[in-house]
Amino acid sequence: MKPRPRRRPAGLQVEIMIDASGWGGLDDIEGLVEGAARAALHACGRPDTGEISVLLTDDQRLRALNLRYRNKDASTNVLSFAAATLPAAQTASQGVCGDIALAFGTIASEAAGEDKAIADHLRHLVIHGTLHLAGYDHENAADADAMEAIEITALASLGIANPYLVSHSESEA
Repeated sequence: MKPRPRRRPAGLQVEIMIDASGWGGLDDIEGLVEGAARAALHACGRPDTGEISVLLTDDQRLRALNLRYRNKDASTNVLSFAAATLPAAQTASQGVCGDIALAFGTIASEAAGEDKAIADHLRHLVIHGTLHLAGYDHENAADADAMEAIEITALASLGIANPYLVSHSESEA
């Protein structure tokens, strides 16, 4: 009898790789990341299917990735690399597939500066990265507003307040 190939379970598969020590201080990091990715897909009306690899790393590694793939010699909080670069409207019925990389130092610094929990800021950035994998972008004001609205909906589903209200009210002060 031939062995049957292993079937992968249906649904979204999230693989998490941690290569920086700072991430170890967060409880249930796998649950935080996977929950945020699922919330993003639900908020934008996408099926809860596909494969996402998430790299939780440091600023140095993200800076190197940013330089290599975006020709920007600076660290950033999150980078997303979609396996396919189709507009959201064309892939609305398909699952997402791609990679997200996040830098602990930048995220921790931003969270402290905005008086947010690191876990909440991490989930926001996973949502943001997942939406990029789903074809969303913020290259113009209309697209940015649409993406921001989906982020707010996804964050609310996780019990996280709208982070843009704080940012907007602070910038007006």
